[in-house]
Formats: sequence, structure tokens, C-alpha cells
Amino acid sequence: RFTDDFKQQAVRLVLDEGKSVTAVARELDLTPSGLALWVKHAQADRTKALEAFKAEFSASRVPAK
Repeated sequence: RFTDDFKQQAVRLVLDEGKSVTAVARELDLTPSGLALWVKHAQADRTKALEAFKAEFSASRVPAK
């Protein structure tokens, strides 16, 4: 079992630094399929957070009547 922090750092290497899943998995002695799943979940979380932010921003920009 890996800590959440470890998973986040591994995912960050892929999503934020542009490294390949294969390269990061090799560097960290992980299976590429396991890391790919972490990345997929992180992308979904980021998408949900962005959508929530956009909705909140749009709601705050509605002019008062």
C-alpha cells in the first residue's frame, strides 16, 4: 500500500512535468497499469474541481437585479 502523498507525487510527475507513465513507473518501481489508474483518477478529480470552480465563478458573475 502506498501513501496518498506518494501517489500524488507520482501523478504530478506525469500530469505536471510531462513524464510518461512508463518512465515514472520504471523510476518508482511501480506497474505502469497501476500508475495509469492513479493518473486517470487524478485527471477526473481535477476535471470535477475545475467544473466546480467554473460554476462558482459563473454564479458570482451574475449581475444583481
